[in-house]
Amino acid sequence: MRTVLAVARTVTTAGRLLDMVPLFRSDRRLQVLFTVSGGSAFDDGVADYLREVQARTVTWAQAVDTPFDLAISASANGDLHRLQAPLLLVPHGAGHNRLLRSAEGISGLARRQLVHEGRVVPAAIALSHDEQLTRLARDCPEAVPRAVVTGDPVFDRMVANAERRDRYRRGPRRRRRSQAGAAELDVG
Repeated sequence: MRTVLAVARTVTTAGRLLDMVPLFRSDRRLQVLFTVSGGSAFDDGVADYLREVQARTVTWAQAVDTPFDLAISASANGDLHRLQAPLLLVPHGAGHNRLLRSAEGISGLARRQLVHEGRVVPAAIALSHDEQLTRLARDCPEAVPRAVVTGDPVFDRMVANAERRDRYRRGPRRRRRSQAGAAELDVG
């Protein structure tokens, strides 16, 4: 059994990580556990959210004391250097686009987020577009060898569902009863 640790910092990052869980479900040799890396001003509700979706969780203390086969984070912030696992860093939204307040670069690509005590922390950095590789080369060139342009799964899902656009925009139209008597929504 191999264990993957998903490191959530906010509800947004937890959502992005949950988008990735189906990639691991088909392999019964893999187990995915979640942890919450605290310290964000936006961490309210993360533990509740993970409980609601019935994610298996470990405490941050357990996460840093336990070796894992892989760790995945959708945030470059926090004490990720303490994890005992190769770290895959993925964007938490549509790529890396938010400027850091301190003008140190783009969030997720800035040297202060990626390097700890002279060592690049992520073993791999997933980027959604080639342009982000150019930004990474400017802001943290030592991390470029660990970067790979993987695309954006949310954008891919939008493209795949483009033919349903009008139906989604109409939203639920009417209520109907199933054969079992339960109310259902008709979205078509």
